[in-house]
Amino acid sequence: MVVQQRSFDKEFATVSESECIEKRKAGNHGKANKPSSVAKSSQLYRLEPIKLKDGLLRVGGRIRSHQIILPKSLAVLTLIVRHFHVISCHSGREHVLSLLRQYYWVIKGRSVVRQVLAVCMLCKRQHVRPLGQRMADLPYDRITPGEPPFTYTGVDLFGPFLVTRGRCELKRFLRGIHV
Repeated sequence: MVVQQRSFDKEFATVSESECIEKRKAGNHGKANKPSSVAKSSQLYRLEPIKLKDGLLRVGGRIRSHQIILPKSLAVLTLIVRHFHVISCHSGREHVLSLLRQYYWVIKGRSVVRQVLAVCMLCKRQHVRPLGQRMADLPYDRITPGEPPFTYTGVDLFGPFLVTRGRCELKRFLRGIHV
């Protein structure tokens, strides 16, 4: 409640509990009959904030879940997002955001979730790209200027050749011929 009063001081003062109760009793028509008491320039205007008996600003509208509205600059918010990230087994941004929005509506919540997930060490280790191996330098014989291609060639291993030894045939490989 203190956080909401500091972050949304104008909105907190303008939204009264009695208006919210009237809107809830009126149902869907209450929104059309009575305009929102929050200024259009407010960041909470589209959320149609209401204040219930607990005195907290909550998201209004037709759905009855009424999540608590939180500012993005809240220090405890990092711990809350990290909690939902861990209980969802380190799932992605959208899933964590959907779990968070069951209870809280965070202003610019997507960016907050992205920032928290970006510093998760377990996720960093799981999603790291493998490093590519650098190729060794070419030997001097292969980069000598003025000599035609394939001057120096080599075969390390070739085969198999069937060799008869007694009554059985064996596979044999030849290696190490350099021209």
